[in-house]
Amino acid sequence: PACPPWTEYLRLGLLAMLSCDGVAALDGWWHSKGARIEMFLAADLDFPHLPVAAWVAKAKVAAE
Repeated sequence: PACPPWTEYLRLGLLAMLSCDGVAALDGWWHSKGARIEMFLAADLDFPHLPVAAWVAKAKVAAE
């Protein structure tokens, strides 16, 4: 069977993203069309969006 189109995966990803506490961006995210859409949408919706390293640093501070 054929795979669903890319847009279907994007829709599912965006639905999942909106039920999360924030978006963790991987290094090089700007090279991915889908990641750019997710990050720009997160920014437009005032949704927390940070590089993975920043989320890890925040968690370490919170754990102290």
